[in-house]
Amino acid sequence: MRVGVDTQALNGAFTGHRIYLDGLMKGFEELYKLNTRELNLNEQREGANGNHQLIRLNLVSHELRTARRILHDQIQLPWAAWRSKLDLLFVPAFSVPLLYPGKIVATVHDLTALDYPENFPAVSRFYWTRLVPYSLRRADRLIAISQYTKDWVVERLGIDPEKIDVVHSACDQRYFRTVSSQEQKEACTRNNLPEEFVMMVGTIEKKRNHETLIRAYSQLKDAPPLLLVGKKAHAWPALEELIHELKLEDRLLVRSEISSKDLPALYQRAALTVVPSLSEGFGLPVLESMASGTPVVVAKSTALPEIAGSAALFFDPHAPEELADQMAKLLHDSALREKLSQLGKTRATEFTWLRTAQQTSAVFSSITTI
Repeated sequence: MRVGVDTQALNGAFTGHRIYLDGLMKGFEELYKLNTRELNLNEQREGANGNHQLIRLNLVSHELRTARRILHDQIQLPWAAWRSKLDLLFVPAFSVPLLYPGKIVATVHDLTALDYPENFPAVSRFYWTRLVPYSLRRADRLIAISQYTKDWVVERLGIDPEKIDVVHSACDQRYFRTVSSQEQKEACTRNNLPEEFVMMVGTIEKKRNHETLIRAYSQLKDAPPLLLVGKKAHAWPALEELIHELKLEDRLLVRSEISSKDLPALYQRAALTVVPSLSEGFGLPVLESMASGTPVVVAKSTALPEIAGSAALFFDPHAPEELADQMAKLLHDSALREKLSQLGKTRATEFTWLRTAQQTSAVFSSITTI
């Protein structure tokens, strides 16, 4: 089977879509014993099991703005796929080509734009709230990165659940490597950070629920500094006002640009991490924290409990007092921190890119029976 992979996500920032596709391609490398980075429109290599040939449809060399992405998704991509005489087109992110006549498998990460449309400018709002959801109905099969995402798509879009396979994402193996104390200190120095802190990773936007974390943290007078790692997006102005109101300027650190190479060291240096999101299709920071052996406090919301399992402490994302209690419990109980560290490491080993690639490959194979 000749499978074309839309690789435009590899040209974007290291957010969920790029991390997913980069990890999945590494999983395919391990599964098929080939170098997927060498594949292009004119070169195909057969997998080790003889079932699939992967062809990278790498049509762009930079991240696309929304209007340009629509042109890519709906015109350039289907034309390249048709010209390549594919048996299957795999769309790991973004919208599905509506007029492509061949078989399509697409991955659904989340559709939170439907819940927060006000956070998007007009063209992006149309793309994420209209075109992407509508186009998913065109796919022959869908891959949801969590059971929550599958249930959400079934409920909100009315898509047949039999058409959707749940295949969990994973995180990079570098998070599992023990980072030496010296390397941790060097990462802190490079980013002008203290040697101890509480950490949250995620773009500062409404769905990440930084407000609940800030209000909870303000109740912990003896806690280490709070480090927020993530781009300052639309929620930042209101959050900055709250920080001033609660007089937390001297206790709070914001780093919009931290190298992905430093993140494993910072995760392992953190006393604990917090994931307070109101909406997540998967919750990669939960998995990264567990793989790093750092205890994590997680909101009882959307896909987060599904990913954390029994390896985290939980709280109501609308209850700052409850979050403050859970954070204080971890900060003052070293035995509990060690227990969650070990549980988290064990839980994280259940999510690998090889496993994701194997299950994704099985979805590809199922298309031949449709």
